[in-house]
Amino acid sequence: MQDRTIDIMWQAIDALDFSRMKAKLLHQKHAHWSPESLEQAESGYRQFLKLAAKHPDTPAVPSEQVDAFWHAHILDTRRYASDCERIFGYVLHHDPYVGIDGPEDEARLLQMAAASDALSMREFGSPLTSAAYCARAAADEPAYCARMAKAEEAAYCARIARTEEPAYCARMAKVEDPAYCARMAKAEEPAYCARMAKAEEPAYCARMAKAEEAAYCARIARTEDPAYCARIANAGAPAYCALSSPRAAAC
Repeated sequence: MQDRTIDIMWQAIDALDFSRMKAKLLHQKHAHWSPESLEQAESGYRQFLKLAAKHPDTPAVPSEQVDAFWHAHILDTRRYASDCERIFGYVLHHDPYVGIDGPEDEARLLQMAAASDALSMREFGSPLTSAAYCARAAADEPAYCARMAKAEEAAYCARIARTEEPAYCARMAKVEDPAYCARMAKAEEPAYCARMAKAEEPAYCARMAKAEEAAYCARIARTEDPAYCARIANAGAPAYCALSSPRAAAC
C-alpha cells in the first residue's frame, strides 16, 4: 500500500468531489444554504480535513458552517467511510459532545477552537472558525460566545451577567507571550497553562473570575490585528459561539 505522506493525503482531499452532495443540499432548500455559502463551507471543510491529516494529535474544531458540511458528508455513509479510508487509513470520527459537560469542558472547547485557528492561520492564512461555531447548551443556561473582531476594529468584551455568577472571558494575549490558559471550574482553584511551541504565534487565554465578583475584560488591539474576546450573552441565547466574520452566528 502506498505510504500516506502529507502531500498524498492533501492531494486526495483536493480530489474529493462534493458536487452531488451540494446539489442535494440546495435541492432540500435549506434556508442557510446558498451556492455561495456551500462554496465557503466546502473550502473550509477541505482545510479542516487537511489539518486532521497533518496534525492528527490536535483535534480541529470546525466552524458551524463547516460542521454542517461535515455532517452532510457523514450521512453518505459508504462514501464517507471510503473517502476516510483512502485519505487517512481510518474513519475520522465526529465527537458532538465536546463542550457540553460544564464550565471546564466549555473552556476546553474554547482552547481547542483557538488552537485550530492558530494552526489554520499558520497553514492557510485564515482561521478555521471563519463562519461560526456553535455548541448548544441547556435552554436555561447563559450563552458563552467568542468573536473575532474585524482587523481594523478595536476589540472588547464585557460581561453583564449577575454579579454572583462566575464569568468567562477570553482574550488574545501579546503575540510574544503565547500560552493557552484556562481556570478550573471553581474560582479558588489554580489555573493550568500549556505553552505553545512557537513564540511568534498569538496566544489565547480564558479565565474564571471570582464567583462573587462582577467580571469584565477589555483589550484594545492594535488596529491591524484581530482580537478574540468572549462574553456571556443573555440567558435566552444558549450557545457557545466563535466568530471571525462580522455577522452573528446562526445559533
